[in-house]
Formats: sequence, structure tokens, C-alpha cells
Amino acid sequence: MRRFIGLITFLAFVSLPGMSSASPDFGTNSSTWANDGECDDPRFKGPGMAGTLVDSDRRADATDCEAAYNAGTIALDHSGLPDFGNDSSTWANDNECDDPRFEGPGVAGTLQESDRRADATDCRKAWNEGKIVLTQSGLPNFGNDSGRWANDGVCDDSRFSGAARQNAAITSDSHHLKDATDCRQAWNNGGLTYVVASKASKGIGAMPAFGNDSGNYANDGDCDDARFSADGDNYNYQREHVLRDATDCRQAFVAGEVTLLLDFGNDSGRWANDDVCDDSRFSGPARVNAVITSDSHHRKDATDCIAVYRAGTLNR
Repeated sequence: MRRFIGLITFLAFVSLPGMSSASPDFGTNSSTWANDGECDDPRFKGPGMAGTLVDSDRRADATDCEAAYNAGTIALDHSGLPDFGNDSSTWANDNECDDPRFEGPGVAGTLQESDRRADATDCRKAWNEGKIVLTQSGLPNFGNDSGRWANDGVCDDSRFSGAARQNAAITSDSHHLKDATDCRQAWNNGGLTYVVASKASKGIGAMPAFGNDSGNYANDGDCDDARFSADGDNYNYQREHVLRDATDCRQAFVAGEVTLLLDFGNDSGRWANDDVCDDSRFSGPARVNAVITSDSHHRKDATDCIAVYRAGTLNR
């Protein structure tokens, strides 16, 4: 991508409203255009930006964007901000975003419909820091009606709690994302709370980078990204889908159905982007020519290691 040199100057955006003093979460270097000297992340604007931007590059061009941000040639783009509302939530000003329209590491563990547009200060701060994004619909992902007890007038999805769940016999994970009509109706009636915190019990932490939907099996309802499978060295789990099945994997992650088991990290190592995987956590043919055998490049050579992992020449 070639940079579009506009007439925007530094002074044009240093005083953007709501600008946070904290550095944004720049993410990873999983973009096709990472490390090309231009910031391709559409969350930013300024003369340091590439001319063409796509949403799949959000948090996916860390090195370029962090360098441009530190140089003052880009800033977070606050145009088209969501309507954050007010601070009428009981949980307002507790440094967590409680608005159920958002997802990400800055969102509280338990969400309820009554807090929609009611935690403005916390959510605006998390937005400015790049810690939350709007969910696609602004609602929890209810899934479908494939569960055995779907359409019985009771929400059987145990990701939720609240009055509408009191008569539910299902307390296992069997109806996760499988009782959409019942749960959506109960949510709209104010009888449910979305217990996102259930992710923690499964060892799930902050939102990882999901990449894009460029894989052959993207949007098929299954997470094919091998990073989320214990058997990820097996090609049945689609090594070539690493960072290429974003929608499916994001939904499964938020639902607590998958855990990130393989974190490639970033490109902050001294020998990153030299076409050799220098992360000594790995073994296999792709590591034969690696000079680095210490721990110094653990999670610091993502682009090189992802490339050879996709190619099948790297083992966990």
C-alpha cells in the first residue's frame, strides 16, 4: 500500500476530543501489510497512514502504527464515535466498560441490557485506549436454535444468568449458542445477564488477535485456527487458518468455547522479520537455521514463526 499524502498536519489532530494519554493497544503484526512503513490500522488517521484501509487490519499492524504514533504522524480517529450515552449505570466509573454493545479486554465480566449506553466515561476511556470494539450487532451472540430444548420458552444457554434462567434445567455447556430465540426474547424482556466472566474459569484472558476471514473455511461456524486447538500440529486443525478465521474464532472465544493455546506474540525481537523463526519454544525443520536458542525471542518473532507454522515446518 502506498501512503496517501494529504494536507493533514500534526496540529490538525493532536487536540482530538476524548484523546487518552494512555498508549493504544497496537495489537500484532498479522496484517499482510505489516512492516511496510505505513500504518494500516483503520482506528487511526494522519499523514502516516496508508492510502487504503480495511477493517481486518484493525490491531494488526503494530510495529508500523506504534512507530507512527510515537512520531506524531498518526492519532486515534475519533470521528464516528459510538454514542456512549451517560453514566447512569450502577457500575459507572469503576474503570470497566459495562455496556453490552462492546467486547474486548476493557469490558466488565458480567453485562446486562440495562447498562446499554449507561457507562459512558469508562467505555469512552477503554475505546480511546483501543481496549474495546463494538460487537457486530451490539448484542450478545445468541447463536441458533439447534439445541434439543430450543423454542420451549426457557433460555437454556448457561452463558446467561438472571430471572429468565431460574426454570432452566440445562446448566451444562450443551446449549451454548443453541437456544437463540428463547434467550433473545428473555434478553429483550430484561430477564437475563450475560456472564462473560465464565471465560475466566476456562483460562481465557484478554482478547487475542483474530486476524481476518481470508481462509478457505472461514464463516462455517467452526473455529479452524490451529492456535485454539490442543492438536494444532495436526493439519485437520488447519494450520493455514492461523489468523484467517476471525469471525468463527472470535465468536467461539467470546462464548468461552475455545482458549488461545498458542500465542505467537509480536515482532519486537532483534531478529524478527529475517525469514527465520527465532522463537526457541518451537522445534522442527524451520528451526534448523535459527541462530537464537535462548529465551530471548520467546513471543517476539511472530511473522516469521507464523509463516513456517502455516507451511507445516514448525512444531509446537
